[in-house]
Amino acid sequence: MSVRLAHRVDFDDGETAGWMAEFAPSPALSPILRSYAFYEERTFGFTTRRQPPHGDGVFILNFADPIIITDGAGVETIVRAGEGFVAGPHLRPAFVRSTGAQSGMHLHMSLLAQARLLRIPMAQLKDSVVAIDALLGPAAARAMADCAGDPAAGAARFDAIAQRLLDDSEIDSRLEAGVALLQARPDLDIAAIASCIGWSRKRFTEVARETLGVGPRAFRRLLRFNAAAEALRRKTYASLADLAAACGYADQAHMNREFKEFAELTPAETARRMTGQFSGIVEA
Repeated sequence: MSVRLAHRVDFDDGETAGWMAEFAPSPALSPILRSYAFYEERTFGFTTRRQPPHGDGVFILNFADPIIITDGAGVETIVRAGEGFVAGPHLRPAFVRSTGAQSGMHLHMSLLAQARLLRIPMAQLKDSVVAIDALLGPAAARAMADCAGDPAAGAARFDAIAQRLLDDSEIDSRLEAGVALLQARPDLDIAAIASCIGWSRKRFTEVARETLGVGPRAFRRLLRFNAAAEALRRKTYASLADLAAACGYADQAHMNREFKEFAELTPAETARRMTGQFSGIVEA
C-alpha cells in the first residue's frame, strides 16, 4: 500500500484561487511524515506574503515561477522551478515574493521529523532558508524535481525518496517523548517533563535546543502562537480576550506582546491581513 489522497480542495475567494491536493504518506512513513500537499495558486492584488514563525518543519518544492524568500535573518534566497528549500525554526517573520502564480509541494512534518530527514540539527538552520540541494545534494534535488506533474504520481515518487532518506536515521526516543509532552501537557513544567523522560532539565533543554533549533520554552510559545494564529484564520473565536484565554495566554495583553514579537503585527492586524486558504499574511 502506497500513498493515498486524503483530501482535495478547490478555492476562489476573490483574493486567491487554485487547488490543493493532500496525500497521506505510505504506512511505513505515516508515523514520521504528516502529508504531501500539492498545490497551485493564483493571488489577486498582492504578490508578497509575511510568513510568521511556527513550530513545524518547512520543506517545499517549487514547480513554477521563481519565488524570492527573505528569511528571519534578512538573507534573500531565490528558488526557481525544479528547486526546493527548507526553512529552520524562525522567531521572526519571513517574507515570500512571487509573480502571483505558485505551484509546488509542501511536505508537512514536525521539526523533529525534519531533523531526522535532513540528518542535521535544526539549530544549524535557525532563522534560515536553505536550498535543498545544499543539504541533500544535487542528485536528491533532481529526483525531487521529477515529482512535478501528476500529484498522485509525484506523491508516490516523493514517498520513495523520503523512505531512502529516513533509512537508518533516528531521533532519541527520550527527546521524542519529551517533545510529545510539551505539546500534549501544557500543565507540566519543563523540569517535570525532563524528569518523566529520565533527564535533568538542563539536559532536556540542551538537546531540544540543538535538535529543534529552539529550547522547550520557546517551542511551547511557538505552539501557543500557532494555535492563536490558526484560530484567527478560521475565525473560531468570540473575542480576542476569549481567544487569549483559550490558547493559554495570561490575558489579551500577553497575547498582543507575543504577536508583536513573532508576527510583528497585533492580533487584529494579523486577522485582517490573513489569506484564506494557505498560511501567511498579505504584505504587498
